[in-house]
Amino acid sequence: MLDDEPYCLVHGAGVNHPIAAHGLDVAKLEQEQRIKVAGLGHLLDAVDRNGLKLCIGLGSVIGAVGMHGNLGYAVANERMAARLA
Repeated sequence: MLDDEPYCLVHGAGVNHPIAAHGLDVAKLEQEQRIKVAGLGHLLDAVDRNGLKLCIGLGSVIGAVGMHGNLGYAVANERMAARLA
């Protein structure tokens, strides 16, 4: 039986707006980071971490295999993974 607090958290939010690296600016990079990385932080702040048994972050293969125009998204996935490690 579950208590009032969740024991598992699944985070899958993200935004992906492919753009070539030469067209990527700080604002666009921060937008992708904010949704995936800061969003995870907000969720973790909202739950009792001592009761949390499992936390899953849904990323993608973009960071591993690369995909044209997805530098910002790949960085967001890597930052999320580092936060969950």
